[in-house]
Amino acid sequence: VFGLAAATVVSPWMLRNVSEAGNPIHPYFAEIFRAAPSEADTIDNDVASEIGGFALDAEKIGDALTMGTFSRRGHAGDIGPVFLILMPLVVVWIWQKRRDTRIVAVGVFAVLGTLAWATGPPLGRYLLPILAVVAALAAAAWSELVGKLVLPVKVVLKLGLLVLLVGNCNPFRGEYLPQQLRCFLGADETSAYLATNCTQFEPFTAANRLLPSEARVLLVGEPRPFGIDRDVVVEDAFRTPLLVGLARDAESVDDIAVRLRDLGVTHILWNAAEAQRIAATGGRDDYLGPLGPDAQQRLNTYLSEFTVPVAAGEWWEIVELRSR
Repeated sequence: VFGLAAATVVSPWMLRNVSEAGNPIHPYFAEIFRAAPSEADTIDNDVASEIGGFALDAEKIGDALTMGTFSRRGHAGDIGPVFLILMPLVVVWIWQKRRDTRIVAVGVFAVLGTLAWATGPPLGRYLLPILAVVAALAAAAWSELVGKLVLPVKVVLKLGLLVLLVGNCNPFRGEYLPQQLRCFLGADETSAYLATNCTQFEPFTAANRLLPSEARVLLVGEPRPFGIDRDVVVEDAFRTPLLVGLARDAESVDDIAVRLRDLGVTHILWNAAEAQRIAATGGRDDYLGPLGPDAQQRLNTYLSEFTVPVAAGEWWEIVELRSR
């Protein structure tokens, strides 16, 4: 019943992936689903193909085995030692319950999910779905195994776990949740937090203030359209950026201008900070690449001759499209 319900919920997205990419679990296992030659011709444009390869180097295997406990990776990157400390208890409990295929299946799911998580940027927030499953296993293991111990030992272990959980709370370990709590309580401005921690907030605020209401904005290096009050064209972070595809396919600079005009694009918003993160995730050095010399020249010429600056910040820029 659970499997049927889960399949029903996820099936629309899997059908869309089959239609768009020929792979029901895109972007994963891209190599396996290279069936048709037409797909093989375009699969190199899929910047997530390396993610689908599940290539685990030594560092990523270490992250998987320790569930990121010792990898401090920035925003929401600290998982803390609680899950790692409880792992031996979970392993012992699953071994004792090895005849129960349901429990073993859940344990295997947690292991495979952790390995899949480790193939990408091992930020703690990306592991949350698996941590929820592991937490359930840990709670069941703790209740059954610790519950059998004598009272003094149980008290000591419970106190130790309580101290560990309190010490692992993000307000004591990071800089973000305290500021979020201050915003929630009205002691700090939400806009100040967003401006500090969300790279799209500053350019989106500028776009809402400066661009005409009828503008249509191509978001380059920014797949998150939330917060911009204008019509937008959003790129798929797992696929070739639109400007790169246009530069490759165009025979001239004017072809790029015509294609963007056909899409109704009036402005381009460039977020270099987010673009750098997306490129690193896809294993590329440059978000707008790789391009051959001719395509690169076409793109550079278009950006220099067919756009005029509107506003810019330290890591972002907004330009308006124009005719040459």
